[in-house]
Amino acid sequence: MSFLQNQLHSSVAEISVSNLLHNFTFLQNKVGAQTLLLPMVKTNAYGHDIQIIQKIFSDKNIAGLGVASITEAIDLRKAGFAKTIVSFGRISHQILQAAHEYHITVVIHSVEDMQLFSTSRYKTDMHLEIETGMHRLGLSAQDILDSQIHWQSIKPFIKGIFSHFSESENPDQHFSQQQMQCFQRTIGEIEHLLPSTTIKHISNSGSILLHAQFDLDWARPGIALYGYDPTSSEHSELKPVLTWKAPIIQIKKLRKGDAVGYGRSFIADKPMTIATIPIGYGDGFLRMYHHVGLGYKGKRVPVVGNVCMDLLMIDISQTPNPQVEDAVYILGDGHHGEADANEFAKVDQTISYEVLSRIGSRVLRMQT
Repeated sequence: MSFLQNQLHSSVAEISVSNLLHNFTFLQNKVGAQTLLLPMVKTNAYGHDIQIIQKIFSDKNIAGLGVASITEAIDLRKAGFAKTIVSFGRISHQILQAAHEYHITVVIHSVEDMQLFSTSRYKTDMHLEIETGMHRLGLSAQDILDSQIHWQSIKPFIKGIFSHFSESENPDQHFSQQQMQCFQRTIGEIEHLLPSTTIKHISNSGSILLHAQFDLDWARPGIALYGYDPTSSEHSELKPVLTWKAPIIQIKKLRKGDAVGYGRSFIADKPMTIATIPIGYGDGFLRMYHHVGLGYKGKRVPVVGNVCMDLLMIDISQTPNPQVEDAVYILGDGHHGEADANEFAKVDQTISYEVLSRIGSRVLRMQT
């Protein structure tokens, strides 16, 4: 069956189960048997499709799954995920009601959150976030000690306490060490208030890969699960999970002087052959990515002309026997000549997380 006949979508992002499980096993071995992983699946599992990923992890020995918002958590519950789900986003009375109904674990970030939680009629499991130097969200020891008036109504629901490294990918561990010391010091100051079974966690992908000594009861891998190393050490053990491809839908012969695409930004300086691919910036392939090129028959081929919202064109003049419906690879592990997410990230000075999570909803995700 041909590419176009096999599915209705213009392009496909194939999600490799074997690569995901390889990365999971590698990271689990890094943290050791005493630490459970809480895979982060926020933003549609970093663009990999949260429904595919949750099914793969549903029968694995994990702490649960982590998301950024209550809506992501509810979607997971409705999909049948039965284990712990931690929603790391904000809380409100409505969110606490939904969390209570769907058995979602929430996070308290501030004194205001403590007050809200203590007065809400809807209680659910929760974790406390501690400020250790990132200055984004989180409580200090003093915040907690000053709020003991609320503690009796809060304590029965405390399941965990955590913080977040701000530069865990940095091989220089100095600031991460400071954050870890702050976290441990805070726990020491409030330990008499916490249940004895309180789960402690702080490690993310970078710290799992670089700072094994920071792993506690849980660790929260994100981008590393999907095959990308946020550190500069280029761990070859990690394997990209997502491969994005699309079919050729038309082949054209150009004469010298013919223009391609909007704005006539490309003018052929000799006879050439181009192919049109049904992806564009509406799918997450930004206009500035045209310098990267795509993978076709094992080689990198250039994009010609401006990237359109739904289409782009590639130069296949040097490719033997091109055919409509041939697969062209946009992003993956490089085995087909394509770039990985890190290469795209360098173009717009961002990170692989953003490149992957930007892949649009009309790109079909398929488990392979």
